[in-house]
Amino acid sequence: MLRLGVVNTLSIANIARLIEPYRRENSSLKLQVFDASSEEMERLAVAGRIDLSLTILPEQPEKGRHVSYSKLLFSESYKVAMAASHHLSEAPSLCLADLENEPFVSRSHCEYRHMLKVLMKTAGVRLNVAYITDQDDRALSLVEQGAGIAIVPEHYESLNIVKRPITELSATRSIGFEWGESENQAEIDQFIAFASSVRWPE
Repeated sequence: MLRLGVVNTLSIANIARLIEPYRRENSSLKLQVFDASSEEMERLAVAGRIDLSLTILPEQPEKGRHVSYSKLLFSESYKVAMAASHHLSEAPSLCLADLENEPFVSRSHCEYRHMLKVLMKTAGVRLNVAYITDQDDRALSLVEQGAGIAIVPEHYESLNIVKRPITELSATRSIGFEWGESENQAEIDQFIAFASSVRWPE
């Protein structure tokens, strides 16, 4: 068995295209997947409930964490997502002030949410929050239907959605694996090798 923790701000499409082919190629292995926030992932690892985390890697090593090893898969920025028919979709980039009067879909579990609030306050901009959800598929559906705009990790894709950079947003995040010493090291190594061969966002 391999128990995999997956951070819940990775799109389900990317996770599915990784997990299902791996299961088909390794039918004798039981793969158990846990959806969790990056904070919950640490608790699962400490409790011995997962062998491997696919999560947001910290910028600097953090003392006291239940992690011995890590491997970067890709890094990405954050962008504004909107329906292709949205009146802002023709602009090559946006500034925070452009978002002020637009209905905003807030992803309540986004790890960048607090920093965004600080940026907005500094810029003197108030978002018109119309919908709050911790489900990214709901957020993307709302955006796709023109119910609002959202700030999402760059790799998020959906039909009829376009993404534009925000000039004041420079933050990026790194996605990769973290793991500690485990009796399942052979399975961990095999899964990481497989995941590294999959095409990720550049």
